[in-house]
Amino acid sequence: MHRARIGGSPSLFAVSGLASGEEIAAILALATDEEALGRLEITTRRGPHGASWELPVQAHPALEAVAARALEAASLPGASLTHLRLRRTGPGQGHPPHLDDYALDGLRLAATVLIGLAPAERGGATRLLRATPEPLDLALAPGEGVLWYNLRADGSPDPATLHEGAPVELGARWLLAAFIYAPLASVAAHPEVSPAPLSVERLYVIVDDTPSPTITQLQRACQEQDVECALIDAGTFDMACFEPLEPGAMLYRPAITHRSCVVEQLLVGPEVATFYPDALGPHLVWDNPTLLLAKHGIPTPRTFHALPGSRAQLRAQVEALGGLPVILKVPGGSLGVGVMRLESWPALFSVVDAVRSSHGARASLMACVEPAAHWRVIVVGEEVAAAYLNTPDLDDFRTSVDEETLENFTTPPPAEVVEVALQATVALGLELGGVDVLAHPSGRVYVLEVNFPCFFGHPWRAAGIDVAGVMLRHLRAKAQGLRTPPAP
Repeated sequence: MHRARIGGSPSLFAVSGLASGEEIAAILALATDEEALGRLEITTRRGPHGASWELPVQAHPALEAVAARALEAASLPGASLTHLRLRRTGPGQGHPPHLDDYALDGLRLAATVLIGLAPAERGGATRLLRATPEPLDLALAPGEGVLWYNLRADGSPDPATLHEGAPVELGARWLLAAFIYAPLASVAAHPEVSPAPLSVERLYVIVDDTPSPTITQLQRACQEQDVECALIDAGTFDMACFEPLEPGAMLYRPAITHRSCVVEQLLVGPEVATFYPDALGPHLVWDNPTLLLAKHGIPTPRTFHALPGSRAQLRAQVEALGGLPVILKVPGGSLGVGVMRLESWPALFSVVDAVRSSHGARASLMACVEPAAHWRVIVVGEEVAAAYLNTPDLDDFRTSVDEETLENFTTPPPAEVVEVALQATVALGLELGGVDVLAHPSGRVYVLEVNFPCFFGHPWRAAGIDVAGVMLRHLRAKAQGLRTPPAP
């Protein structure tokens, strides 16, 4: 048996002399010996990727010999190899891209050895997609094999080992796989295992038609805090083949498209720092967030979250809201689009009819809180990163941001506004939110909504308030806790 290193990365070796012709013949014969398979309680598994058999090493001397050579090639003290996987791949069958990363009885899948038994007439090569200096296609001759180490020296999966089985085009390919489990100490001490990655703090930002000021400010904050900023384009993200984020990575999604939300759901996990207290926060979608806030005791304007089916019921709802005028809100808009102030019954009836015909009953009917100051409070963790007043537009009841008036950004919000904004963000399971709060002259406050993600460019442009920096520091603190092992 002889092995020689292939390429630069991953830690990959060509291994010759792993199986003799007689041993190959014996192993292939076992796959067609139904009596022997039944006696050994070996099940034939068939699926879209081909047929496979989990063969106990002790089942045949040929398997014992091949397994011993595979263990010798890997050279991992304390390694375990109890089964060899025999696989037959037919025309049109292959295997999707994946990493070999599993744990068994306290050991990790440290090395993979693939041994050719019979090649296909065309196609079926094993492809290492991230090998350097270029991807590799490995069509293994009978008895020849390839070995790679799945883990880096720190025990993290080596992303360079991403591999797939290319579809067989003609004939069938027979392959034997040895999945070698070993203690992490053996991996760490092995001189040929890929080194541990440098400790780099990295913020991944999911973008998809995202406003450029948002990206620019996040990149600036990363540069100032010596953090690497990596943009993930949701529009080109390959959902069929992607690498999980490294432990301690930071992730934020300023994009709001459906596709970007799915990308976020795919990438989150218990070792990724996000603005969700729950690791699976992106999967928790609220149907009526203002109703959920009310259920938590957060003061909100009185609201009916679905339009009634008759005018009599509509009159009853308006009466319960305190009478006209009322606010009708159609979901899906931003910057006040879809928010209507209705002051008369004719206007209410005609607009509700139009909304019901185009949006069903999803619009909401809300009490009109007037007069009131409209605050936008940007909450990050347990602090307010920025708060500013939105002022009414000319000839409009709706408000907008006036970046030219510095006092709007430097005037402290009332304590009640700050408190309710913090409470509302926590109630929705978030650590970041752009909270819209109405402050009535009576001292009462009402939360209109919690925006996540939220735009934080106005405070920076108007007053140099660095919300992005606060956001990044919050994520870095969370990520540090994920990278630091718990005390014994």
